[in-house]
Amino acid sequence: MPPKVHFLYFRARNLNYYFVVKNYLSLIKFSHTIFALPFAIIGFFLAVSTTDAELNWTTFGLVMLCMIFARNAAMAFNRYLDRDIDKDNERTAIREIPAGIVNVKSALIFVITNCVLFVIATFFIPRDLPPCATSS
Repeated sequence: MPPKVHFLYFRARNLNYYFVVKNYLSLIKFSHTIFALPFAIIGFFLAVSTTDAELNWTTFGLVMLCMIFARNAAMAFNRYLDRDIDKDNERTAIREIPAGIVNVKSALIFVITNCVLFVIATFFIPRDLPPCATSS
């Protein structure tokens, strides 16, 4: 394969990954996740400041990951369940699953993956952390 064709193939392949990631971020409305992060941050620091828990940046990162994984799973599962309703509604027919941008099976795998990642992340959060630090 000539070098120029190989480069174009590599670039097209990377662009495909870009659009796949973009479609999943659109599926879950990741911008809304970013908007919700300050509430999880406030909950974490409120719990640390009002209890005997120590500030631990690793735990903080795990709590943020748990919030992201839980919200991703919830949003994608909601879109998965509502796919037939969305298909019939003119306003929501353009959403990723009804429009065929994201495959139904892929959306369900995305939900399961985020649920598993949430459980794994919670496993590493210290058990002595107050419950209000992990709820958002």
